[in-house]
Amino acid sequence: MLFGTMKLALSTAGPISFHPIDWTNTSPDMRKLITTRLKLCGYKYSGADQVWRQQEPKPFVKLKEWERDWFTEMRA
Repeated sequence: MLFGTMKLALSTAGPISFHPIDWTNTSPDMRKLITTRLKLCGYKYSGADQVWRQQEPKPFVKLKEWERDWFTEMRA
């Protein structure tokens, strides 16, 4: 549920937000993984509207690399 629109948003550099209940129910390790990935992809969190927005025009990690790492970590 938490990651449903994340892939699409990353591929289009769109804003990303998570429902507070979903985010709270996610383990701290998974939240750290998500926030690290978003930062590496050039996103910055805006606390005022609780949305991640892309700040860097060129992400540090390409989406295909992110997807590969993401699915590898999820299978482990």
